[in-house]
Amino acid sequence: EAVLLRRSGTAGRYITIRAVNPGAARLVGPAGTYSALLIRAAAWVRVEGLDVRASVGHGIEADGCHHIQVIGNECHDCGGSGISLEAGDYFLVEGNTVARNASTNPYQTSGISVYQARAYDSAAGFHIYLRRNLCHSNIESATGLAVTTEGNGIILDDFHNSQPTAGSAAAGNYPYATLVENNICVNNGGGGIVAYETDNVTVRHNTVALNNTDPLNTGTRRGQLQGSQGQDNRWV
Repeated sequence: EAVLLRRSGTAGRYITIRAVNPGAARLVGPAGTYSALLIRAAAWVRVEGLDVRASVGHGIEADGCHHIQVIGNECHDCGGSGISLEAGDYFLVEGNTVARNASTNPYQTSGISVYQARAYDSAAGFHIYLRRNLCHSNIESATGLAVTTEGNGIILDDFHNSQPTAGSAAAGNYPYATLVENNICVNNGGGGIVAYETDNVTVRHNTVALNNTDPLNTGTRRGQLQGSQGQDNRWV
């Protein structure tokens, strides 16, 4: 079944969905549903140790949320992104394996996607962490698109909030720091790690290789690490 979660925890007291035995609890979104696990307009939620697969949409999706932790999950064989976080703040994505996703969804998806971050507060330091994830074999292979642009291992997308989606104009540019650290991104259709229209990102100590495998992705920005239309970003 597909799961929708709208209830929030409180500061430091997360609502937690955790497998007793890591990887042994399977969540499979059936045909006719979108994301297998959708967290919508909620906060202080942790998802840990699940084996997740979605039919058309994303494996684990958080929309309009803050303080979301996605830890140690296996998100694979999803039509959309393995993990998709949008319109929120204070995300921790750590220790997940994200493989063979983005295969059929026509909305240009990737392994791990963070889209249009929206500030929760003005605290200094990193707000968003993507650490120690393995992202491989995510490719837009069967979307039916004539030209693809995604299928990346990891993408930070439009933190400027310039693309016309609900609330983007009012949200404005997301000014807070993001850390992408110690990830392995290999054999993806798009880039290994991509920062597009996103500022204040530190990308350090990652391993990226053998990406850009999708012949339908004809973009000229073809680095294993890709940064475009952003500022104050550090690549280490």
